[in-house]
Amino acid sequence: MIDRPKLWLCGITQDREGDVQEMTSPEVMEHFDGLVFTDGYSKDETYNILNERKKDGKIAQRKWTNDHDYQMNEFMRCGGMNNGDWFVLLDSPDRVNLEWAANLRQKIEALENDGVGAVNMDSKIHLAKYLEDLIIKE
Repeated sequence: MIDRPKLWLCGITQDREGDVQEMTSPEVMEHFDGLVFTDGYSKDETYNILNERKKDGKIAQRKWTNDHDYQMNEFMRCGGMNNGDWFVLLDSPDRVNLEWAANLRQKIEALENDGVGAVNMDSKIHLAKYLEDLIIKE
């Protein structure tokens, strides 16, 4: 039996306890294998909520230095995902539509059959395939 790629919910956040509670609710998380996030050393319960709900994922911490790209790179490099996995990328105020999430693995299979590796809207990636060769490892 071939293991199917995992599906992760990913993003960056800091001090967004209420948003993180909603975006990683049990109803949402039943459709994902876990969380892979970068937290900017939150002072509220954001980091603890992410850690409690991460499943097989990983929650990295990196001090916020007004460099959005560095925060994003941190979750990509923290070791939570494997080659060929897929991830949904959210900002803290974003929410997951449960009907969409329930059908997401089927949609990913169709994307893979068509050779698609990422879906973006308005210049923002929303769904992408994780490929190790995209990450420069030091």
